[in-house]
Parts: sequence; structure tokens; C-alpha cells
Amino acid sequence: MPDLERSASARWFQRFFARLRPEGRVGGSSHATLAEVPPGQSVVVIEIEEARGDQLARLAHLGVLPGAAIRVLRRRPVLIVEVEGTTLALDPDVAAHIRVGQA
Repeated sequence: MPDLERSASARWFQRFFARLRPEGRVGGSSHATLAEVPPGQSVVVIEIEEARGDQLARLAHLGVLPGAAIRVLRRRPVLIVEVEGTTLALDPDVAAHIRVGQA
């Protein structure tokens, strides 16, 4: 795991995602999380909260970025989603930090 204090890429991803956060919001949200979306529904990523730099980098590499359209395929036994034609399995704890809105 990278050291967030010394990792330039981790700091860059944290700043990148902070800039994409909607203005005027400091914690709390009326948006659902990806973990709450029922199967078959499509949503758009609004923001990713409380993720470590290495998690942000991995999610960005997989295409899970603010503005990305995601379709939930299955929630059990793991969360299976489709992002830009790619099928991914996401940890429920990670999905709980991804705020989404209607597509």
C-alpha cells in the first residue's frame, strides 16, 4: 500500500476527486450510495467519499469516476456492476462510499 504522505499519485487523485465534489457540500448527502442501488438500475457517479489514494487510483483505472454511468447487475453475493461495457465486482464497503444519482 502506498504511503499517502509520500505518494505523489495518491495526492494527485485526492486533489482531483476533491475538485469534482459538488460545491457547497461538506459531508452528508441526499444521494444514494452504489451499495443501495437495486439490480437492473443505471446510475451516474456523483462523488467518491473517504477513499484512500490507492483506492481512488484503482477505481479511476477501472472507469469509476464522477460522471461515469454504472449499471448494477447483481448485489449478492457481491456487487456486480457494468461500467462502459466492462463488468466489475466491487467490495460492498467500497460501493458504500460511491455516491450516485439518477442516470
